[in-house]
Amino acid sequence: MAHGAILAWAWALTLGAVQRAQTGCAELGRCCPGRDLTCISRGWTAAGFSLGPQPCYCDQACSAAGDCCRDYGSACPVPALITTGAFRNGRKKRAVAHERKSAGYCVMFQLVTITVGCLQIRAPYTQWMRYLTQGHVVCVLCEPPALDMRSLRCYGDGKGSRGDQLFQWQALGNPSCRGTWKRFQQLEACSCPSVHSFLFV
Repeated sequence: MAHGAILAWAWALTLGAVQRAQTGCAELGRCCPGRDLTCISRGWTAAGFSLGPQPCYCDQACSAAGDCCRDYGSACPVPALITTGAFRNGRKKRAVAHERKSAGYCVMFQLVTITVGCLQIRAPYTQWMRYLTQGHVVCVLCEPPALDMRSLRCYGDGKGSRGDQLFQWQALGNPSCRGTWKRFQQLEACSCPSVHSFLFV
């Protein structure tokens, strides 16, 4: 009888630990660019089963290191690619079916972190990156061809996220210029300002 009670108690503890451990990156509430040893949680790693929760990471380098939390793929999707709003006039728009025509929308984000790679701007096509400043609110336009005609969304727009959730972004043309941002609001009819205006790619 006592043996059965001990087994039931041990099973309940194990089940509780598994349920708590399965939320690694989601529980941490952030995803980090590059290799960041402070971007650590506890949970089951994607590498396989262990006897208990282990330290696991939620940074971009965890895939190569093999120490990602099991929920890294869902909690930390691939960064949204952005470019300057000045490219809007030059890029080719896909033909949009008449019945599903959409002019797009804008999303306002606050830049939370920015890598030093954004400051290393030498080429003329990277000059726009100097407007990426930590703490600033930026306007990012979602329109064809970045606008997916099935979902009518741009990848990485943060739709349905918690207010405090951080998302990753990366500048097109400079892979070392990336960071995190927090979604503020979406505007259906929008006109982004010329300086802090960007496009989803």
